[in-house]
Amino acid sequence: MTMTGLTMWRGLRGALFAGLMSLVSVAWAQVTPPLSSQDMAPYWDPQCNCYRNVPWGGERWFETSLNREVSQVYDLWMPPMASETPMPLVIWAHASGSDHVIPNRKGPVYRGLVSPALAAGMAVMSVEFRHPVDNAYLGAVHHDDLLHVIQYARALAPALGLDVNNVFLASRSRGTLAIWTAMQDDRAQPDGSLQQQQSSRVTAVFGIQAQTTYASEENALYLYEEERKAYLKRNPGNPLFGSAVASASADDPPVLMRYTPAFYRRLVHRNELSAHHPDYGLTLCQRYTDLGIGEKCLAQDQVQQAQYFAGVIPFFQAFLKPAR
Repeated sequence: MTMTGLTMWRGLRGALFAGLMSLVSVAWAQVTPPLSSQDMAPYWDPQCNCYRNVPWGGERWFETSLNREVSQVYDLWMPPMASETPMPLVIWAHASGSDHVIPNRKGPVYRGLVSPALAAGMAVMSVEFRHPVDNAYLGAVHHDDLLHVIQYARALAPALGLDVNNVFLASRSRGTLAIWTAMQDDRAQPDGSLQQQQSSRVTAVFGIQAQTTYASEENALYLYEEERKAYLKRNPGNPLFGSAVASASADDPPVLMRYTPAFYRRLVHRNELSAHHPDYGLTLCQRYTDLGIGEKCLAQDQVQQAQYFAGVIPFFQAFLKPAR
């Protein structure tokens, strides 16, 4: 099968799966995620020393990058020593080609993020979520998944001793939907459910290979040298969702972004890119500067994989707020 045929088949298969799931959407809407320590108990897995595959929502979908079905679940690690004060929470959003499961003590995410966080007295939640672009066929507000995760975590906080005042986002590639999420206005609904009443704002955000805008107009203006009309014709954009850059405001949280390639600091052609465009980070930091908060944004280039997580937990700790 050609690559074009394979892509068409995957899209068709995903659409068929979405159609089948719509038949049972009422049943899934009735799922109530665990919100107490007693509810959480059945999910404890001694092999990872964590809560495993806990549902935070009721959506399921076929994930083409994994060639299997996934659902809105998470794993949760807690610091080994009990604390009398609420624990800050780091939420990890993974890249495409992997899922929320972090190999215990083996992989770079566990060694670079989970282990240092636990040592610093922070809990870590690794979440499954829908891709902001690739899963658009599902027809839902899929790009809000991380917003809802933040609200869910705050609703869970009293049961597990988490600090609702200190929630951080860490992410890579696809997971840097977290950058867009951190730039959005608070989604708290005072008259909503327990989860909806919670704030969706975070204390700080970290991203590896972060895409700071999906808006075609901004890509054409800031990043790519292709003739503007041709670019916009091929990339009409997603009408539901777009830009962390345009969404940014003066009260947004500190952000740290790291990229493997060197910054271009000029418009480039797509053929020049072998990986994520590093100047996405510069574009967001320029927006922060324009807002008068440039000191809260840092974009770093030529960072090798072994150094992706170096200093991330201290970065979060520098912005800790009083526990609540």
